[in-house]
Amino acid sequence: GVYIGGDKTRSATLTINPGTKIFGEAGADYLWIRRGSKIMAEGTPDNPIVMSGPLQTSAGEWGGLVISGNAPVNGCNVDVAVCEVPFEAVTSEFFGGNNPTDSSGVVKYVQILFAGNAIRPDEELNGFTLNGVGSGTIIDYVQVHEGLDDGVEVFGGTVQMKHLVLTNNQDDSLDWTSGWKGRVQFALIKQSPSVGDRGIEADNNEKNNDSLPRAQPIVSNVTILGRSGTTATQGILLRRGTGANIFNTVVTGSPTCLMIDSASTFVNAGSPGSLTGELTMVNSFVQCASNYKDGTGSTFKVADWFTSQSENKAEDPLLSGYLPATGSPLILGGVAVADPFFTVVDYVGAFKDSDDDWTEEWTFPFN
Repeated sequence: GVYIGGDKTRSATLTINPGTKIFGEAGADYLWIRRGSKIMAEGTPDNPIVMSGPLQTSAGEWGGLVISGNAPVNGCNVDVAVCEVPFEAVTSEFFGGNNPTDSSGVVKYVQILFAGNAIRPDEELNGFTLNGVGSGTIIDYVQVHEGLDDGVEVFGGTVQMKHLVLTNNQDDSLDWTSGWKGRVQFALIKQSPSVGDRGIEADNNEKNNDSLPRAQPIVSNVTILGRSGTTATQGILLRRGTGANIFNTVVTGSPTCLMIDSASTFVNAGSPGSLTGELTMVNSFVQCASNYKDGTGSTFKVADWFTSQSENKAEDPLLSGYLPATGSPLILGGVAVADPFFTVVDYVGAFKDSDDDWTEEWTFPFN
């Protein structure tokens, strides 16, 4: 591994110029930005920064990009004033703190290709790992392609992201846990037809589902193209006490579009007739072999939760590939999110229409 700075000591800034290509030779080779240091990786549409394995043919050719920050996380005992926790795969590395606006720099117009490494069973390096990263960090126009594990995994913090392209990753495309309270707008999730778990896998905390701060990101304008088959699972799984506020999202192609699991998740949500506001989904479309699945500890039907909320529809979104086709109901179906991070939109999914393909030019081919 290559580490930038010490942990909150010897802080450094790594600047990567547009068009730079960075290669890791093997699975254990990763780039890690420690707490207090920054990465300034700002490519351009015609000169993106590329981080990859040497062959660019298969997942797991190198370890991936890891950023650790000083924003709040959960998982500590209740009497701990400032929660700091070790990363699951490399336990000597800590993250978390008490600065929600912490900045770890800029990652923009960057491809992260063929990454990931299994350190131990169920404890892996992902394509892009964000540990306690703060909202002062800018992440925009980032592709994670053909990762051995998750595309982007977020462990707590408040990090905000726009224009994500998460393609052909072998586990989950977007995974969060440890109390993440960030934001995402405009994300294309496209699974490989042959391998991959969930489009979104959302937890609060695996060991203590009610650990605080509770995960509750705001997510808008996501297009999830799942995969079918006997080993495929859900487009979105909300479990282990997570909260979330999801807007303008379309889920299609998976065996199940939406699943809520774990008693703490249901309790945190409330009930279809009396939602707490902690777990919501509005102005969204689902179309899967089975649209809904009720997990363990259910106190209401996921179908009732979805259909009771504003402008949700279980119908064909009329996509042409990942873009809205002519006449798609997505084109005039969106709602603005009342939060300054979000661009005001009037459409559902990651793209306004067939002419709004913001993935062009800067991404690695994924079709």
